[in-house]
Amino acid sequence: MKGVSQNALRVTALTGVAATVIAALIAWRSPVAAALREGRPVTGILFGTDWVDHACHSDTLLWWRYDPADSRLDILSIPRDTHVDVPGYRFRRINEVFAYHFARTRNDAVASEALREAVADRLGIKGTPLEPRYTLHVDYDGFRRFVDRAGGIRVHVDETMQYDDNAGNLHIHYDPGEYLLSGQKALEYVRFRGKSGDRGRILRQVDFLRAVMEKGVSPETFLRWPGLVSSVAASIRANFSWRDILCLALETKHLRPERVTPAILPGNPRGAEWVVDPERLSYMMAQWGGRPVADSPAAGLSAKKITVKVRNGTGRPGLALTATHRLRAAGFDVVDWGDYNARQVKTRVWDRVGTIENARKVAQALGTDFVLSDLDATLRTDVEVVLGDDYQ
Repeated sequence: MKGVSQNALRVTALTGVAATVIAALIAWRSPVAAALREGRPVTGILFGTDWVDHACHSDTLLWWRYDPADSRLDILSIPRDTHVDVPGYRFRRINEVFAYHFARTRNDAVASEALREAVADRLGIKGTPLEPRYTLHVDYDGFRRFVDRAGGIRVHVDETMQYDDNAGNLHIHYDPGEYLLSGQKALEYVRFRGKSGDRGRILRQVDFLRAVMEKGVSPETFLRWPGLVSSVAASIRANFSWRDILCLALETKHLRPERVTPAILPGNPRGAEWVVDPERLSYMMAQWGGRPVADSPAAGLSAKKITVKVRNGTGRPGLALTATHRLRAAGFDVVDWGDYNARQVKTRVWDRVGTIENARKVAQALGTDFVLSDLDATLRTDVEVVLGDDYQ
């Protein structure tokens, strides 16, 4: 029986390799593959909806840009309540754009294109190399099946999550701890808002995306990409072919955590909306576009010795000062330290001026790896560190 089992494993592995090679050859002829071969960045938006006709909102929305030159992936999380002002329409939040056009036309392509244009306008990148070209729409059923086919995704829940929506049949109940999430549970995890609102949900989505990427680059999962893509094909709607989607999926073999730049759309909550900070947004997009912005208040900070602000979110006395000594010994200029206003499970290192490489250097010195761009030049530091219970 042992020999049979080993033979079965070999056959499964060989089948996976063969399927991957065939899929790669097919994808090689796609427009996306051509762009990757020529070293041209690929840009787009990724969004998810529940496909309920009366409430088909784009609850999760990401702008992304993949540069094959250095295998770098930039991801910008756009809060669902981001304020937009589209002439001729009454809606004022970006998650209403797709819902409005889909309800009017019942045409996913039309609604997706309207959302793509709204994102380009809101980010101020229409007509630039950063303008999203591709749209990738995944409904919740496809999301669930993808996670289930991948064998589940392991995450750490940082806070108590309690929510019941009988009308929407959504029930979320988690205590802090480690979980292997099934498709349904993963959907609950990324949709939960709680007291921290859109910002907290975006952080959970970034955590989840990191977990997916870590699993996706493993040899076992990589060989399963063709099957994973085909299993959710019916739940994906895009303005490019499944060959292009597969080509991008296979490109994940080049991704590493240090080559992924997650960021939050710069702005602040105002009532029920997220209002974009145009100056911070302009600086962020200029950094990604490779164009220095000399007149930005944050532009000059990264030219100096890297400045750091440290906050202790653990309740363990003296931890911020201990981390300060550690960073100063590593050559960083810690200009402020003290306690954080809430308990934190994970240590997070925030890039505040658009130079995420500096934040990565700080994270490496502290022995952590969670780095996120959230520009805020008013803090007058390059990097902000919030220590969590995992800090050693």
